Amino acid sequence: MFKKALLKLNIKKGHVQTQLVPPPTPSPSKNAFQDLKGFRQLVSVPTGAVFVLRKAYDWQMPLPYDIILTIVVMHLHDSVTTIRNMSLACYSLSTVCRPFLFHTVTLQSPARQVPTAAERFALLLSSSPHLLVHIQTLRIIDNGQMFAGSRPITAEEESLCFILTRHFPNLQHLELSLHVVWTLLPMPLQYAFELAFASTSLRRLTLHQIRVNVDIFRFMTGLHTLEMFGEASLPVSGTIPNTKNHCYPVRLVLKDESRTGFVTSNLCHEQSALRLTELKELVAYLKGDQVLRIKDPLELCVNSLKTLELRIWTSGHGPPLNPIDISSLKSLQVLIFGADIAKLVFGNASIRGQLRFSWLASLLSACSRPSSVETIRFLLPRDSADSWRDLIKLPWAQVDQYFSPSPESRWPNLSLFEVLVISESEDAIVASLEAQVSSLMPTLHRANCLKIRLSNIQEPTEAQSRRTIV
Repeated sequence: MFKKALLKLNIKKGHVQTQLVPPPTPSPSKNAFQDLKGFRQLVSVPTGAVFVLRKAYDWQMPLPYDIILTIVVMHLHDSVTTIRNMSLACYSLSTVCRPFLFHTVTLQSPARQVPTAAERFALLLSSSPHLLVHIQTLRIIDNGQMFAGSRPITAEEESLCFILTRHFPNLQHLELSLHVVWTLLPMPLQYAFELAFASTSLRRLTLHQIRVNVDIFRFMTGLHTLEMFGEASLPVSGTIPNTKNHCYPVRLVLKDESRTGFVTSNLCHEQSALRLTELKELVAYLKGDQVLRIKDPLELCVNSLKTLELRIWTSGHGPPLNPIDISSLKSLQVLIFGADIAKLVFGNASIRGQLRFSWLASLLSACSRPSSVETIRFLLPRDSADSWRDLIKLPWAQVDQYFSPSPESRWPNLSLFEVLVISESEDAIVASLEAQVSSLMPTLHRANCLKIRLSNIQEPTEAQSRRTIV
């Protein structure tokens, strides 16, 4: 087990390259960074000494290496302060702690902080490039101070150019929250991001608070998961690159808060470099009547999609008039539905909640190939003490009728119908709810498929950092 842990954490000595990542197609200009004084200074910084365990007798701790590693993995890996202090004790402990300390790096500076986190981290990498091998997640978070539109490139942005053009051999996740339109970024910084996107090790990309052109996905040919919480726009007419490179994600998380649903439409546009023909899991957070826009991506993955999760916000109004057509999905195995049952701006929560629940239930009738479905999950939020009573009033019998007279007749592979109550209440309340709902859904109850449990699933937010360079 420990040998696998050693390989995974990259503790053993490895070759670290410090050259630029091979450019994608189309390649940026070779002279993109030659006019950046700060960039040239960082490149010229002498590399410091690298402490690695070269021989067995280099280990100077009284306890064996495996025991120290076990203590760190089992008890200390979540304590940043402890890991940092241990890494400063001696070079042996530094070798153990370094992969944990630099596993996730977040660059986020408070307003008017000088030097910024990006500048400090760039200086660290310039003198210690061996740290690159340990970084698996890189998060760049802007608090509204980093990018200010068209103006000369700043020292912080030059530092980001240096960081992004290093070779991260094990970088798997890149998260960006930039509060900017992509075309307003300085051109050298755009090139630097494109080089990072083209990294062969990058498997997951998260975009928050940023508007990108859909042609940028041409750099992400090896991406597995795309989490799109920003906006997508079509390229300006006449600027579409002539390239055959496309992005084929396996998992797509999409949050479209636009009034017209243009984010979803643009991602699926013919000019987009995003291709969904290999998509197996789609998680969509949609708003209001624009939920019907989900038909665009569904039409592109009819043969590959296995998991469909829909989270619907109706903004205090009733649900859309017509359910989403999922009849064309041939390989669908998992259905997950959720709506703001109890969240209202005005009106009767109980009546509105029943309408929304009925709309979710009607999605089951749109599944023309239920024989392949194995799991169905309903996500129901509980926002107040009265919402427990409202959950009981929901038309559960309407759901049960889709499985009558028995699930085996139309849903032969169904093994679980799960209701997740999004709350942190006591289990005793959930047990009471399960008993009452079971009597309203006798078909699923007899088939031993029905299960109700608590969940703390929330709306997608920017995750907090475990490792922060400050």
